[in-house]
Amino acid sequence: MRIILTIAVIVINLFFSGERLFSQIEWTPVKAVNTKYHEFSVTISPDGSFMIFGSDRPGGAGDKDLWISYYKEKKWSAPENLKTLNSPFHDQEPFITYDGNALLFSSDRDGGYGVGDIYVSFRNGIDWSAPVNIGAPVNTTDSEKMPSLSMDNRELFFSRIPVDYKTRQLKKEEIQIFSSVYKEDHWLVPVKLPKPVNQMDYDFASRIMPDNRTLLFCSARKGGKGRFDIWRVKRKDNSSMWTRLSNISGINTENNEVHFAFTISGDRMYMTSQRDGRKDYDIYEYKVQEKISDPTITLQGRITNKKSGGPVESSITIELFKNPKEKFRINSNKKSGEYSITLPKGDDYSVTVEAPGFMFYSRRLDLTELTNSSVTNVDIGLHPLVKGESIVINTIYFDPDSYKLKEESHIALDRIVEILKQNPALKILIKGHVAKVPDSKIDPQWLSRKRAEEVKNYFVKKNISSSRLKTKGFGSSRPIGDNNTEEGRKQNRRTEFEILKSE
Repeated sequence: MRIILTIAVIVINLFFSGERLFSQIEWTPVKAVNTKYHEFSVTISPDGSFMIFGSDRPGGAGDKDLWISYYKEKKWSAPENLKTLNSPFHDQEPFITYDGNALLFSSDRDGGYGVGDIYVSFRNGIDWSAPVNIGAPVNTTDSEKMPSLSMDNRELFFSRIPVDYKTRQLKKEEIQIFSSVYKEDHWLVPVKLPKPVNQMDYDFASRIMPDNRTLLFCSARKGGKGRFDIWRVKRKDNSSMWTRLSNISGINTENNEVHFAFTISGDRMYMTSQRDGRKDYDIYEYKVQEKISDPTITLQGRITNKKSGGPVESSITIELFKNPKEKFRINSNKKSGEYSITLPKGDDYSVTVEAPGFMFYSRRLDLTELTNSSVTNVDIGLHPLVKGESIVINTIYFDPDSYKLKEESHIALDRIVEILKQNPALKILIKGHVAKVPDSKIDPQWLSRKRAEEVKNYFVKKNISSSRLKTKGFGSSRPIGDNNTEEGRKQNRRTEFEILKSE
């Protein structure tokens, strides 16, 4: 269903109007993607390997199409049309989710709920699935546009233009920002964000940052450098109250700053603007000089079969050690095994990677004192549940010089219980290892054996037959780290599981 001309004029005037003056801030045009036509509404993949943007250039399926460019050898490639996503209508305003698995965008194609809806497509390798309308109650007879999704995929932000569905006439010349929460497999009724977010007729193009606390948006309100500037608000945890409104002076110029996107680390920003006397609108890059949001850590890489090296489609669960009920899940890419997890400062996290037929992988990320954002490549090899495989689980903890299990070990142990229940023929050897500590009065052989037995006892209490569980303590005889360092001793204090029988 095509958006009527009056709405298009309003949106064009909204995005591309106002005084345009040369600025001292170094915005660099992305020459490989810019043309004499309009390039706008850019989004960047979590690993920075590709961007998707809207353009009315020729060669597409409709008036406005989605295009993709890849970052290769430190430069952007010539854009390609995303044919599986585009229609003969307006397809624009894309947003790549923080896990890299989905693309949200707006379209006024036929078959929607109203005069412009939000659609989603899922990534499979380098391919994208046919778009699906995300449905009511997010999409209505009005026009829903400019989506962005939180890092846990549970909170959707978007803009709404009030339109009379039958007459295709504007009810009111305004664009406002709404949010909806995903709960129990569906989106809740969206709510209009309160002040100080929505307080003008033109508040739009919101982006929730990876810290899940900082919201950026465009507005024509007073106090900015140009007609349209980027503004920032903050919230505490997942509160619905937004405070600390500020103009991002280090980014805004006398020009209009609209339709922006950040790299996952927040060091580079991409934005649509018209500069240097040009009539068309291009995409510009800016090296960010100030911290825009709270620190985050991003883990990304590939999940593979430890034996064959092939990709494994996996489920990744993120939980809080203090409250395992507080959790969310994402998936790795079906074809490539690629994944991306972004976690904000403030909590102590358990990250677990699981796939049918494999022992899970787990690690702990304590971000309570995080000071700087970082992106780390971590390739994960999952051990198949076959005889002879030996797997170290790093998130099983004991009290110092004791065989008493710490409560935070239950997250990992309960997952092993589930694997044992799902594979009734599986038998395992529980191996205890301890670090070599000078002058310790504890017998390492005894302690490692007691720790292995304590793990076995935990499984038995969870109704796993003791006949399927063997134990052995190795003391400090098999170190994998340097006993002269605390980090090395941490590696040596471990619980290992060897598959004795899998069929």
